[in-house]
Formats: sequence, C-alpha cells, structure tokens
Amino acid sequence: MYLYPTDFETILYASQLLQADAIRYGVEHFRRIRGVCMGAVYWQLNDCWGCPSWSSVDYFGKWKPLMYAAKRFFSPIALSVRETHSDAEIYLLNDTMESGDYTVKARIMDLNGKTLSETNENVHSKAGEPLKAASITVAGFDKKNCFLYAELFKDGKKQFETTAVF
Repeated sequence: MYLYPTDFETILYASQLLQADAIRYGVEHFRRIRGVCMGAVYWQLNDCWGCPSWSSVDYFGKWKPLMYAAKRFFSPIALSVRETHSDAEIYLLNDTMESGDYTVKARIMDLNGKTLSETNENVHSKAGEPLKAASITVAGFDKKNCFLYAELFKDGKKQFETTAVF
C-alpha cells in the first residue's frame, strides 16, 4: 500500500497508517456480515508509554491515524468495498434505526483521474442491515494503475465517500 520506508521516522509513520488500514479492513468485514458477527471493537485506546504501539491515542493524548480512521469506519452510515476476483462489491452499511433510499455512485478511475467505468444504483437500505448496493467489474483493468471511488447520496446530499485500491 505504501512505498517502502527508508528511515526510522518513515517506518514509524507507515506502521501507524498500516495499522489503521488493517483495523479498518477487519471492522468493515465484520459490519458487512452482520448477523454472523454482531460487532467489532479494537483493543487499546490510549497508551501509557511514549513509544510506537497499537494504541489509537498516543502518550500525549494526540490522535494517531487509527483514531481518525475509526471515526470513519465506525460511521453509522458508511460504504465498504469488497474485492472479488472480477468485481468490486460496494456495501451500504446502515447501523442506524432508520431505513432510507440512497444512491450509490462508483467509478473505476486511472491514476490521472480519468473514469474507466462507472455505475449508479438507487437502493433502499433497511435499518440496521448491511446491503450489497452495487457491483462494478474490475476484470480487464490494470489493478496496479487504477482505483475505485464510491459516493453515497441521500436526497441529493453526499453522506459518505470512500476509495479502494486493488
């Protein structure tokens, strides 16, 4: 996901970004399979030592990348992307008590921002249930040189956006 670190400070920073990515990956998976798994927590909010660790808040009380990521991946309404061999499946995660109508827009884009493929889906999300809202084919694209950008709208207003690299 990241360039290989060349010095100690960069290793520390990259390790914290990778931690946020790894926890996000797991939490989104558990949210997508609600009913089989009814929740996710990650261990260790804060740290009592002034060193790189698995906490999301450092010794001085500053947020690490994991804390910022958790604010997003635990959002009550969110999108989550699951890659299969040929498709990217976009899930609408609705952990609210309200059902609603949403629009999911997803695009496969190259690294210059050019749209290679897109889909728009109008869906009805039930309260408290994950929904496979859209799917877009990634087969045939050079996955090292493209990414997915997905947006969630309700009543014309953007509610959430996410990206996924393959």
